[in-house]
Amino acid sequence: MRQAVFVTLFAEKRRRMARYRNKALLLRSGAFILALLAWTPFASAQDPESISPEVTAPPADIGVVTVEDAAETSSAEAPGAFTTVIEPSQFERRSKSAPELLSETVGVDVTSLGGEGGLSTVSVRGSSAEQVAVFIDGVRINSALTGVVDFSTIPADSIERIEVIRGASSARFGTDAIGGVVNIVTKRAGAKRAIDAKVTGGSFYTLRTAESWREPREDWDLVLAHTHNSTGGEFMFTSAGISLGGQQIADPRTYRRLHNKSISEDILAKVGLTLPHEMGLSISNDFFWNDRDVPGMEIETTVLYPANPLEAHEEIFRDTTAVKFNADDLGVKGLAFEAGAQNLFNHDRFTDPSPAIGDPIDVTYLGLSPEAYAMLMHELHAGPADVTSLVRAQYRCDHADDSSPYAGAALMGSHTRHTAAAFMEVDAGFLSRRIRIVPSGRVEDASDRTARASWRVAAIGRPADFVELKASAGTAFRYPTFSELYWPDQGYLRGNPDLADERSFGWDAGFVIRPPRTVVEVAYFQNYIDNQIIYVPISAYTIQPVNTSRVKSQGVEASVTAEPWKWLSISANYTWLDATFRSNGLRLPGRPRHKANARAELRGGPFSIFGDLQYVGSYPLNTANTVYISGRTTADVGATVAFAGHFFATFEVKDVTNVQIYDARGFPLPRRSYWFTVGAKT
Repeated sequence: MRQAVFVTLFAEKRRRMARYRNKALLLRSGAFILALLAWTPFASAQDPESISPEVTAPPADIGVVTVEDAAETSSAEAPGAFTTVIEPSQFERRSKSAPELLSETVGVDVTSLGGEGGLSTVSVRGSSAEQVAVFIDGVRINSALTGVVDFSTIPADSIERIEVIRGASSARFGTDAIGGVVNIVTKRAGAKRAIDAKVTGGSFYTLRTAESWREPREDWDLVLAHTHNSTGGEFMFTSAGISLGGQQIADPRTYRRLHNKSISEDILAKVGLTLPHEMGLSISNDFFWNDRDVPGMEIETTVLYPANPLEAHEEIFRDTTAVKFNADDLGVKGLAFEAGAQNLFNHDRFTDPSPAIGDPIDVTYLGLSPEAYAMLMHELHAGPADVTSLVRAQYRCDHADDSSPYAGAALMGSHTRHTAAAFMEVDAGFLSRRIRIVPSGRVEDASDRTARASWRVAAIGRPADFVELKASAGTAFRYPTFSELYWPDQGYLRGNPDLADERSFGWDAGFVIRPPRTVVEVAYFQNYIDNQIIYVPISAYTIQPVNTSRVKSQGVEASVTAEPWKWLSISANYTWLDATFRSNGLRLPGRPRHKANARAELRGGPFSIFGDLQYVGSYPLNTANTVYISGRTTADVGATVAFAGHFFATFEVKDVTNVQIYDARGFPLPRRSYWFTVGAKT
């Protein structure tokens, strides 16, 4: 996929087409006019969407995360960090994808390069996509090959919760966690049997299905879930026009986005066993398969087609497996043990018989990342202090290889990285835990890189029951990926084996206030990154990753969630981000300075109506800050009705005002679309 993107980027660069109107839209507010009747026992018992996820959702024990209260703004994985907890079950009656859920989160920006099933990556606090560590049930899914996680390959209907941990977190999570962490926990068995099914049909000949069965028993539990997503993918878009030397020489035109179909399947299986003497064993496996066309940049359709056929294609297999054993009684009061083994398997084949530039492409990329760990936890209560200590050791092997049936094809070759790490954290609470100090440290050594040490200190204070003050500081790092280091010289793109590791220091501070039926969070952050890796031209025809001068990201994150009455829930957030190169003050490309989201829902009886509003400010596309993506405001609306005890139906309109959206240059996104969902929940 990376190769196809750079092929089309270079083709577009040679034609020197500027496709975007550079007039920024002003941030404007939107009002949702929503009205219906009273709340019923059915809705409160059966409709998890009807309850604000940050205000009234009941606490739940989900294993790796401790839920402290109904309005979750913290994670046991990173105490003291500013964290947004997303529960997709709150949106299960809607057609929300994982990229859409993340895009509406404070401090997060999503870049999509296509419609349904197209590549979608995530940035946190101005990071690159490679600087966000992503885990599914404890398995890191950032491959050592590219480091980028495609969130379109993670079905939201298989997810129990998503934790977006914002800020430098390598002390806990290791490499890649410079901007933050996305920690995904898949569905689990609850207190009683649950069988769910949902079907969504919509624009672009799209069909989605999701089914799950969760079976809790006294000595074991079982979770089975399946999701399907298929789409014809073609949609009408308005090109950005062509300019030369600042003069418009071609007006925007309407085209059909061709060669964009996709189909995917995901199967999740989890088994948990309760063993004697307070021991337990869990096994989980998540298998994902995706077969999709790759339309490339819009120039492929607007200029090169049909003389140059659209034939690029990608097939993806991903499998994550995790086995975990825990013992909560080791004969010493407060001492517990956990050990596990896990693996990430990636298989990606990309073909393009007729690329815009160069020879035909047929390359298969293979990745394998087994990992093993052991962890000791100890709780000590000594007078006014409560101290929880954690020590973890782990080993990981990352292997990547590529192959091609074409003789003489330029290949990256076989590469392996062995990584050993040790992590320690102490969570000390005083005055009934109204004051908490959480220092942590990590030492990590990769076989092909310099050993790294990282640290983090967090402080949490509760001067009152409804006020929480937070502050943290720490360091983070990222090893260059194998593709950044060893990508073969193909004339237009090559790797750089001399790259240094990215390093950062960051801090943040803020507060969470919880007046009745409301949660308000405000945070300020700064992050300094050394050796930031970006792709730059090194000749008239070739681009290469290089380490740049120091980068500074700073910003403000503000969010509010409220449910003033049972029939109304509202939420809004705003992110101000200033991400610049310190050497010249220019902005990093692809980072909007302003972003805001708002959501409202009115519920009455079996009915509810809802609306979402999003504003994304303009942002530069190149390091010289000469080409910009225009700002935009989009709105979604919809209505849901529950009936016959366990069933529901939802109708939605996305991008109501039919705004043409671009997240990246040359990659138009769908405009107005229509969606209908029916489902049942026991």
